[in-house]
Amino acid sequence: PTPSCRPFGESQTRRPTSTATLKTAQSFYTEINTIVPLLELQEKEDEEGIEGDGDFTIDEKSKQVHLTERGQIKVEELLTERGLIEEGDSPYSAASITLLSHVYAALRAHKTSA
Repeated sequence: PTPSCRPFGESQTRRPTSTATLKTAQSFYTEINTIVPLLELQEKEDEEGIEGDGDFTIDEKSKQVHLTERGQIKVEELLTERGLIEEGDSPYSAASITLLSHVYAALRAHKTSA
């Protein structure tokens, strides 16, 4: 049957992912992984009126990482330099938020102890 006439409940066969798509995904993750070593750990969270000199902090108890204000700016610049976002775009925009989640995942993977 054609896709529009498929009986209810009939599963659709998935097509394998193309090699080009896999290479694109690999280069995407490779680019994200080049950003992480450039980010510097800050021991304490920023406080009102006092900004630290690091790019991220680690909450050891929950194994979470948090970008500082400085880190957010640096990540945005690095993503722009690598062509992953357009100049002037924000990594927090709906179109780019996936990139930011990958940055956080890479930070957790590389910078927190399991």
